[in-house]
Amino acid sequence: MTKPATNPATSPATKPPSQVLLPRAFRVRWLVGFVTALIAPGVLTLIWVWDQPWLALSLPVILYGLIPLLDLACGRDGFNLSPEQEQRAGRDPFFKALLYLTVPIYAASIYAVLITAGLWINAWASEPSSAGYGGPLATLVLVAGAALFHGTLINVGHELGHSGKKLDRRAAKIANALVGYGHFTLEHNTGHHSRVATPEDCASARFGEGFYAFALREVPGAIIGAVQIEARRLKAKQRGFWHPTNQLLQIWGLSALLAAPLILAFGWIMLPLLALHHLICWLMLTQANYVEHYGLGRALNDKGRYEPVRPIHSWNADQWLSNALLFNLQRHSDHHAHAWRDYQVLRTFDDVPHLPTGYPGTFLLALIPPLWFRVLNPRVEAWAEEHDATINRG
Repeated sequence: MTKPATNPATSPATKPPSQVLLPRAFRVRWLVGFVTALIAPGVLTLIWVWDQPWLALSLPVILYGLIPLLDLACGRDGFNLSPEQEQRAGRDPFFKALLYLTVPIYAASIYAVLITAGLWINAWASEPSSAGYGGPLATLVLVAGAALFHGTLINVGHELGHSGKKLDRRAAKIANALVGYGHFTLEHNTGHHSRVATPEDCASARFGEGFYAFALREVPGAIIGAVQIEARRLKAKQRGFWHPTNQLLQIWGLSALLAAPLILAFGWIMLPLLALHHLICWLMLTQANYVEHYGLGRALNDKGRYEPVRPIHSWNADQWLSNALLFNLQRHSDHHAHAWRDYQVLRTFDDVPHLPTGYPGTFLLALIPPLWFRVLNPRVEAWAEEHDATINRG
């Protein structure tokens, strides 16, 4: 039986939620989540102020170099709130407000980066020797580098999309539509969470499956899965796929509407820039999906049904910094076992599989399949032996 890690010294006696105190600086910690949203616009500001387009190269260095090093320096965080503190934190509007506030920051950053890219390309096209503007290569580096961070907007949409409140779900649609990934919430909530850690799930990586092979299966699989889910919903209401109530058509239309001003302002050249930006954003989610369930499988029972999802069916990472940057996404074991729990009250567990480092460092590892297999495959095999569990081999 998987039990959350305990903190006897910090567990207060039972009190009414209004009298329970959260740990010191607990709220302040989650302000770190704004750092992720501010990195791309911060680098863009330096590019304009210093007139140095090639500063865009610092974006992948920050993600795959600086943050993993800081993750190691900051160490792990195995602290869990007490049940009384969880109630207090769950009722505190501060934590939901942070998610809402990040959405306009990301939106402004996305438009600023793409407007800059449009200006650079148009200036270069009219005068290739123009000083102060990046050429095509610098433009591509800026768009792709910024998208590495803009992709985390899907994580904000992920958290809001799990809410039962209509306003939160609508905010999630806007967040996902900004990066053209409007089908995510539908497939994720209905498809991924029910099929996780099984060969049928496009978002669960199989043992021995490299990241690039996984991406070729997961990206189209998520779209196909969302279409199938929505088609079934509409069919049950005796409506065709092209009915105005189709949620996918609505949100894909919203993505087109959000992109329209950029296309009108800069012309057709904005289309490949949007495609590159959005694809990189999608692949950032794909990296997360890849590392979150790699090789972990759920067993079939005598009736041919999969066992219930347990915390051991997701990889966990307790690194303090990257968890703060990603609104606790790395406490993925608790998220899948109890999807209704908000990010601020997700727990860590003593006996779940743990990644060697936080997501940014693990993402870099995943980009080098031979190294990934060398590090993770023995961990998967040890996990299967310890829990008498099934390895997902496809």
